Formats: sequence, structure tokens, C-alpha cells
Amino acid sequence: MCEPGTVFVSINQDMAWVSGFFDPELSDPELRERIEVAIAEQRAADELARDAPPAEPVLSATPPGSVAVQWSRIAEWMGENLPAVPIVGADPDRIARAEAATGVKWPAELIELFEDVNGLPLDSSAPILPGHGFFDLDRMLGERQMMLDVASRLDDGWLREEAVGSQAGDTAGMILPEFIPIAGLDNYYLFVDTRPGELSGCVTEFADEGADGSGPRWLSISAMLADLANSLETGEVFAWGMKPMIVDGMLEWRYEP
Repeated sequence: MCEPGTVFVSINQDMAWVSGFFDPELSDPELRERIEVAIAEQRAADELARDAPPAEPVLSATPPGSVAVQWSRIAEWMGENLPAVPIVGADPDRIARAEAATGVKWPAELIELFEDVNGLPLDSSAPILPGHGFFDLDRMLGERQMMLDVASRLDDGWLREEAVGSQAGDTAGMILPEFIPIAGLDNYYLFVDTRPGELSGCVTEFADEGADGSGPRWLSISAMLADLANSLETGEVFAWGMKPMIVDGMLEWRYEP
């Protein structure tokens, strides 16, 4: 957030934010010097950005596969390493009622996920997704409605209008009815994007400070589960630079830079 009195200055091809622009105690030479310093700093920052290596894509290259196959790998690993954690799926009628309550058509993989596992608490010995607890159907519906209520209060209408006709994977800048959260903690969510398009069914992050601006992370739920299963089985780094470790019979995720 800019300080009071900060002005965006444009001189020829140079642009920069300059603070204290309306400070009556600032002389013209001092203001001119401040503008020159701000422009020089902005030039340096622009040069660093141009020289920086391209950012790694957020979207995992893992292709979609089978939710049942990938979850069975995770369940087998849990049975060997976290045997006290129960894994229970939801019955088809309960899933159908939850889908109807959202008012959107669910992709097959989302239905299959809840058939295999109807929630795993974050505070158990199995935070299977680092920093995110898998939601059960009731928690999913509650979190989704809360997010929609908040978005409704904050949006004056133009954001939702901008999202009309958007495709799966397009940044919305807010929660949409087509977003189905499947895991989360403290206003950080993973949701399935059910909008139409080539990326329909992709899994995207949603955070308070950036909404869905980071873009999709996985092409599908099965791709996410495949990456997770690989990490658990091999001990390799999963998403967000997190590496799984069993410590005193509990799963811990530690950052691996």
C-alpha cells in the first residue's frame, strides 16, 4: 500500500512511485532529487527483473490418471506408516446430495475422491497434504458457503461480471460457485475448478492475499494424488518445497529449499 502523498510519476519512458509529493516542507530541489532517486531505483529493479531467470511453471506436468489407483497407493502407505488413522469414503447418495447443494456439475474425479476418502483432519497424525487438511463433504460445503458469503460482501459486481464466460484455469480474483474446495487451513485452500474448458477439473490454490492468482497447480485430482503418492513413497519433495518425514510415528512435512 502506498504512503499518503505518493504519486505515480511518468517522465518520457521512465515511471516510478514518488512519496511525499505534496509535503509543503519539501523544496523543489529536494522533490526533484526524490523523483530522480525513485526513477533510478525503478530502472534498477526493472533491469533485475529482465535479467532474472524465468519462473518455474506453477502447473505440475503430471498427467491425469486414476483417482482410485493413486489413492490406493496413499492408503497403502498410510496403512504401513500411520495405521491408526481411519480412512472412510462417503456413500454415493451423500455425495450426490452434496453435489446438488453446490448447484454445479462435478467432474468424475471429484466424486471418486469423496468415494475414497471423506475427509482427513489436519490435526491428526496424518496431515497428508502439507498445510492442508482434506475436507469431508460437510466441511467442504461449509467452507465453500463461507467463502461465497465473504466474496459477495466484498464484490461490487464487476469482478463476477468479469468472470462470466471464463474458462477453467482463468484467474477470477475471487471465489466462484464453480470452485469446490477439497482441502485447506486458515484461509488457504485447494479447490477443483469445475468451469468448462481444457483445464476443467484442475486443482488450484486460493489464498486470502492473492485469491486464485497463482493459477492451477495440478491438471486434475489424480495428478495431485500421483505427486503426493510419489513423495510419500520415495521421500522426495512434494509441492511448495515440502518433504515428508516420519518422526515418532507421525508424518511431518519439512521445507526443503
